[in-house]
Amino acid sequence: MPQLSALVLALVAPLALVPQEGLRTRRSKEAIVKANTSKDIAEAVGRRIDNFCKVFQGFYDELGLEKKSDNMLAARLFDTFEEFDSYYRRTVQDDDPPLAYFSPSLNAIVLYNDEADLTLRQTLFHESSHQYLARYTADAPKWLNEGLAEYFEGWRMSSAGELVERRPNLYDLKLLQDWLKGGKYLAPKILAGYTAQEFNDFKKLNPHLHPYLHYVTAWGMVYFSLELSDDDHDRARMVQYLKDLNAKGPRAAFEPEDWDAFEARWKKAVLALEVKPVDAIDHVLLAGGHRQSGEWKEAAALYQRAWELDPKTPDALYWIGFCHKRLGDYDEALKWLEQARTSDPSDPWAPFQMARIALGIDRKGAKGDPVKALALAETAAKLAPDSRATLELLARCQAASGDAGAAGKTIRRILKGVEDEAERAYYEALEKELRGK
Repeated sequence: MPQLSALVLALVAPLALVPQEGLRTRRSKEAIVKANTSKDIAEAVGRRIDNFCKVFQGFYDELGLEKKSDNMLAARLFDTFEEFDSYYRRTVQDDDPPLAYFSPSLNAIVLYNDEADLTLRQTLFHESSHQYLARYTADAPKWLNEGLAEYFEGWRMSSAGELVERRPNLYDLKLLQDWLKGGKYLAPKILAGYTAQEFNDFKKLNPHLHPYLHYVTAWGMVYFSLELSDDDHDRARMVQYLKDLNAKGPRAAFEPEDWDAFEARWKKAVLALEVKPVDAIDHVLLAGGHRQSGEWKEAAALYQRAWELDPKTPDALYWIGFCHKRLGDYDEALKWLEQARTSDPSDPWAPFQMARIALGIDRKGAKGDPVKALALAETAAKLAPDSRATLELLARCQAASGDAGAAGKTIRRILKGVEDEAERAYYEALEKELRGK
């Protein structure tokens, strides 16, 4: 399918893998990007955020809102997912990181660089919308703030950050429909009454519901009001609510005259929509939603379908292997990761994941094969010689193979480029640990 291949490649526009330049701050018109990526990548992310802001401004101008500030959008950009993952686990101390998130301590969006990851681009659009909304109001309730972000995330964007098509969020739509059809869902009135803390604690407070259901319900309320309802009052109510938040702040209220009637209209309209991925990109974006929710089996199947539709779909082979690895099906994971490695010998992350499997680092009680793991880790480190993630794995493989001296030398190589005190403490402790083996 050459036409689809061309579309995918045009939307991705990958940048070459180049050495990091240390943690530096770069400014664009709308963004401040602090990154350890190359200058070209950091500046490309800044330009993408600039274009996102043009899209946001067009949306709010259309609604007739007036800006109250011109705050810059801030981002902390890691060169690799593995560095991002390590930072998230050290600072947030949770199991699995999202693709990107807002850090109150940094007052910035935190993400990693992967120009081929279409889902990551959409997630950046989502996260950017939070900071942009602050130009109009700081008083939007959590459900509306996240509902708008999910609404924007569903729009198809180009690699440059320009709008391609306004459309529903496929993953949110599918998940919301599944729960509506099952008769267990989150009523809009209940969601609209949540405090920020109740929204944040949704997973803990509702263990019987899908942990992302509050997000997709918020998306459904925004999308229904702005795009779906055949009752003009629903759109007018949402627009007026945004205007009131803009003008009156916390005194604004979202209050349908009859919540039961609103919910009935909302449910009927949402269930009438068709969830149908039409091309490889749609399959990748739907897979990305499942991936973020830890639904590895569903994600793997969708990535595989995207690859079947277009074998040139960026990173599809890698993510199929990654998902099977997370499922614990290591033989299947190695099969796909080997295909990914053959397809793109310059990509370090397939051999990186293969080295982790060979070392047994992700399996409790796994015996592992240190010699095989070391060979794969050396390949990954040669392909990404400035990545802390590849170097850390190399050091672990060196130590497991009995060469504690080489492991210490590799960790000291990492430490030369570490400025953050917490990161330095982490690597210094790791050096002692590996030297003690």
